[in-house]
Amino acid sequence: MSNIRRILITGSPGSGKTTLIKGLKKKGYKVFYEFSRSLIKSHDNEGNKNLFLKDPINFSTKLLDRRIKQFNDAKRIKKAKNNLVFYDRGIQEIFGYLKAIGLEKLSWKKKLTDYRYDIVFIAPPWKEIYTNDKQRFETFEEAKIYYHFIKDSYQIIHELVEIPKIDIQSRIDFVESYVI
Repeated sequence: MSNIRRILITGSPGSGKTTLIKGLKKKGYKVFYEFSRSLIKSHDNEGNKNLFLKDPINFSTKLLDRRIKQFNDAKRIKKAKNNLVFYDRGIQEIFGYLKAIGLEKLSWKKKLTDYRYDIVFIAPPWKEIYTNDKQRFETFEEAKIYYHFIKDSYQIIHELVEIPKIDIQSRIDFVESYVI
């Protein structure tokens, strides 16, 4: 059995999660990148409307499959810096996003409790760094709403550590102070 610890970085859209993950990768940590942006982008390239907006259940099902695969892939890692694997977004927030738009599947809520991260860091909404792009369709106000649903979805089985709104190097140091 692997002694790898799963560390999740989650939170509001546009709150600096991916920048933090990239910084941890530069420091030599094993990371799993967010899959939702590439899923949205692949459908944009096919000329379709944003898949989450067009078909949230189909999007969420594909996302769930991929995130479960990432979760399970950690079992096959033989060596990682400080035995840590970092994830850019995770499994439980899929339920949070669906709940935010009134389409939660209660059967998923039970299934999602089967996947537990060792530590969950959550990044709050941060207006000063928030930007929109083709894959981030939410307004900042909508991102703040999603944040509460994301937070609630993880608190079902996890304690959360809030990431402060500080420069990227200080955020990396903050995360490392909890996990090393």
